[in-house]
Amino acid sequence: MNRTPLALLLCLTLALGACGAKGAREEAFVPQAVDTSNQGLTKGIAKQELIGFIKDNQSRQLPANAKVFLAQPMARLIIKNASLSLQVENVHTAEVNIRNLVNQMGGYIVQSSNNGSDEATATTMISFRVPADKFDVVLEELQKLAKKVYSRNVSGEDVTEEFVDLEAQLKNLESTRSRLQTLLDKTDKVSDALEVSKALTDIQGQIEQKLGRKKFLEQSAALSKIDVNLSPVPITPVIPSETWEPLQIVRGALRDLLGFGQGLINLIILIVVWIPVWLPLGFLIRWGWPKVWPRLKAQGKKRSF
Repeated sequence: MNRTPLALLLCLTLALGACGAKGAREEAFVPQAVDTSNQGLTKGIAKQELIGFIKDNQSRQLPANAKVFLAQPMARLIIKNASLSLQVENVHTAEVNIRNLVNQMGGYIVQSSNNGSDEATATTMISFRVPADKFDVVLEELQKLAKKVYSRNVSGEDVTEEFVDLEAQLKNLESTRSRLQTLLDKTDKVSDALEVSKALTDIQGQIEQKLGRKKFLEQSAALSKIDVNLSPVPITPVIPSETWEPLQIVRGALRDLLGFGQGLINLIILIVVWIPVWLPLGFLIRWGWPKVWPRLKAQGKKRSF
């Protein structure tokens, strides 16, 4: 086999696969009947035939059973998440109750962390997953454990379109892989086989990536995640009443006495340090005043006469 025809054949195979993606995606979006009372309405109408009928006969009126088939709602794929911040009487007891609740509902703990060793200040963060059909029930039970609900956030993400698109892409990629495998089985030349194997490896990698994403969406929608923060009820400080404490009074009196003694000693030190100043003045006053005072007294008498 020549390289040019092989290359053209590879390109044709991939192009056919790409063209088939649109048809596969349209087929995947056709909803399935979920009403058991209408099980016989779609009998005999294949999905692909119905799509072809719509494309080729858009101007014609659809059969009654086909209209009912298309009118059926398709199951939505919703990823639900929630986060709560709760005030509880006892953080440890509330955490144990939450773990028991998760086990009863068929869920599992994803992560938990504890901060603080004192019961009055300890906080806990716990994340877990529960079946989506038990999501609302679990939220109600969690709120019953709380003394006060600080916050409650619930979110939902509709991934139905992405999921259906992944299924269409996977169908197209698997079809392309089958055509490449058939081409590889018919290839005789080593170089041609290497090219086809390389294309197969690339297709297989894309398939695995799509399958991983599809599985993640399925599991996320089947098991909802809930994050809960637990904090204790704040303790109101108690103001102690005034009581008679003789020991404290004795200690205060001793402190006052010690302060008085220190002040007295400081005064004595000041007096001793200032002796060169006040001692001469004291002697001068003591010996000079008796001599000066009679003279001043006599002069005063003379002036009075």
